[in-house]
Amino acid sequence: DDEFLIDLHVHTVFSDGWLTPEERVLWYIDQGISIAAFSDHDNIRGAHVAREFVNDYNLDFLVLTAEEWTDHENDIHMNYYGIDEEIVPLESYTPGGPMAMNASDLINYTKSNGGYITVNHYNYDPNPNGENGVPYSLEQLRDWGVDGFEIVNGGSWRKYIPIRQFCLDNNLTCMGGSDIHTNEDLNTFIRMRLVDPTNKSTDNIFRTLRNNTHEVVAIEFFPSVFNLDDDLNDIGFYVFDEFINYMLNIDMFQVISWIAWSSGTYLLFSLIYWRLKKINITLIRKKFT
Repeated sequence: DDEFLIDLHVHTVFSDGWLTPEERVLWYIDQGISIAAFSDHDNIRGAHVAREFVNDYNLDFLVLTAEEWTDHENDIHMNYYGIDEEIVPLESYTPGGPMAMNASDLINYTKSNGGYITVNHYNYDPNPNGENGVPYSLEQLRDWGVDGFEIVNGGSWRKYIPIRQFCLDNNLTCMGGSDIHTNEDLNTFIRMRLVDPTNKSTDNIFRTLRNNTHEVVAIEFFPSVFNLDDDLNDIGFYVFDEFINYMLNIDMFQVISWIAWSSGTYLLFSLIYWRLKKINITLIRKKFT
């Protein structure tokens, strides 16, 4: 009763997701998840709609308000939690729109207002200083006050092993999120116990996470043989990445199924084409004139 399965990173149609917030709630419930942070890019509207849906139908599900602050220009994404405000990076500033901040200011603002902030799918590539980490080093982000880093994102964990160790060495939270945009099986979640299971507040959840006694679970449905560049995946090509890996890992029965369905579809279109060719166009024209 004191154990919960949660996902702290997901998208809906309010950014670049394919499911509505309502569909995403039902999708979670079907897979046994009871708590999720709805973290659309640069807005919190998906979280609001999801919470309203849960309340209207009295569902046994908890929606956490979050936003994925998305700075494409500097290649850094961060999720902030527990603040019911929309904040965007400087590149997305519009007069009269949400507040715009750079990374360090956002971290400071979030922490000053009682919220929590973590770094998503951190880019650990070499930087011009001969170190690892783009655009900011792990130490910079730690010193600015982030609560933690994702050590699993979308089922991917191997490239985040150094990040996990950095979190453990620096008393930072090991985070994990599915980052799912489409309708597919869940590939990442957090398994955790709350000392007080009746207190499912954002504060209690993150205080518990800070102890790093939880498990971040990555589900690998099939080996990743083919990998597209992360930049291509960020703009939506992950669909092709996943489909190609699926095709490279199918078994004989799936091959037979693909052949059967493809042959059936080909025969159907061939039949339609053959029937259309036999139609007397002149006769049809006479009927309509």
